[in-house]
Amino acid sequence: MSAHLTRHCIAIDIGGTSAKLAIVSEEGNILHKTSIATPKAKSARPIVDSFVQATRQLRTIARDGRIALEGIGIGHPGFYDQEGRLRDLCNIPALNGVNLAICFQEEFRTRVVCDTDVSCGTLGEFHYGGHGDVRRFLFLTLGTGVGIGAVIDGKLARTTRNCLGDPGHIVIDPSGSPCTCGGKGCLEAVASGWAITRVAEQLVNSGKHTELTKAYASKGWISPEDVFAAASRDDEIAKEIVTGVAKWLAMGLASLCVILEPEVIGLGGGIAAGAGDQLLKPVHDIFFGIVSPPFARGLKIVSARVRADAGLLGAAALVFFPKN
Repeated sequence: MSAHLTRHCIAIDIGGTSAKLAIVSEEGNILHKTSIATPKAKSARPIVDSFVQATRQLRTIARDGRIALEGIGIGHPGFYDQEGRLRDLCNIPALNGVNLAICFQEEFRTRVVCDTDVSCGTLGEFHYGGHGDVRRFLFLTLGTGVGIGAVIDGKLARTTRNCLGDPGHIVIDPSGSPCTCGGKGCLEAVASGWAITRVAEQLVNSGKHTELTKAYASKGWISPEDVFAAASRDDEIAKEIVTGVAKWLAMGLASLCVILEPEVIGLGGGIAAGAGDQLLKPVHDIFFGIVSPPFARGLKIVSARVRADAGLLGAAALVFFPKN
């Protein structure tokens, strides 16, 4: 199908450090992609202006290529209220209270749809990862934090805060570590990227014999990637950390399954993608060892097929699949 007959939009995936923008086709093809740093500003205007300017540049590229754009889809951190104003953006606090849809509509005079980054990641994997015929789809993204979304009967499940709530903060271990949300023993506090780093550094500082000591000594911190790499080389401490993460993730998913009853669970995000079967297999094995059997029948746990661009494709899906 020629470019001028295919539906296209501009998709924006906003993060605390950077924002990715692209012209995306309805089939999920990324025609042009760019990335800009998210300004560290104390007010919203320079941040929004930087996103708008980058979007203008993509619009020019589209016009020069005679690509008709149907709208703009935006994925953002945090949540939003009933009026569309952003809420609880811890990594870009200056945007709290801003209605991004209105800002972009005023500038571009086109349809603009916004949603949370977790919802967009979920939609990206659902629509472009081959799960479109799955009635009940649950998606967990493991990166710096833990994000969880669900699609039921082709639509995003929205229970509170205009999304699935914040299941990454369900309490898994009441005696566990404090979480950045103010709770204690949340799934994110025991199984996220920052939790993996915290546990690894605690074990190194306690004098445990592990190759992770070298990473800590050379750069002053331990990344989740360091842990999984060491575990692949049979480092016992690293393997212990990976097993712990898998256990907590399996417990969290098992708890959600008796509420949402998914047919497929996707594991995505940068850390999960990098770990691959090293994480997927123990999560799978532990999960099926503890979940209530009626909720396990026919259930599949799979690695995400859409990797780095799930958020962008999900933002595009907001435009192409408006029923979400």
